Amino acid sequence: MPFGGGLVPKAEKKILTKTVWPAAGAWAFVVLIVLAVIAGILEPEATSPGVASALIVLGIIVGLLNITGREVGLFLVAAIAFMISAGSVAGIPVVGGTIANILGNIVLAIAPATAVVAFKALYVLAKST
Repeated sequence: MPFGGGLVPKAEKKILTKTVWPAAGAWAFVVLIVLAVIAGILEPEATSPGVASALIVLGIIVGLLNITGREVGLFLVAAIAFMISAGSVAGIPVVGGTIANILGNIVLAIAPATAVVAFKALYVLAKST
């Protein structure tokens, strides 16, 4: 049955859930990292608004599609630790500024992903009580 009438049959919905969405989330993460690295190297002063917007959108996609229920706690702890420690590399001579720019771009994407995952966790907690 085609996607007519706005209804997706159960079999096709299962295919989308198990194959297409996880692949889209994985590709969003790869693009996020590549974009963060390239922008960190090519834009030494500050990330342009367009790149920053793209990183934020990719972070939201990663938060929505990649993190499952059992990964929430680990993701939140790792994301918070990463965001806190990312700025500490700026003092490294010669390459510290570039590495700090790259990590800053990754933080720019991880922050909205963390917010999305935290909101999903809060929703599940509120729904279960």
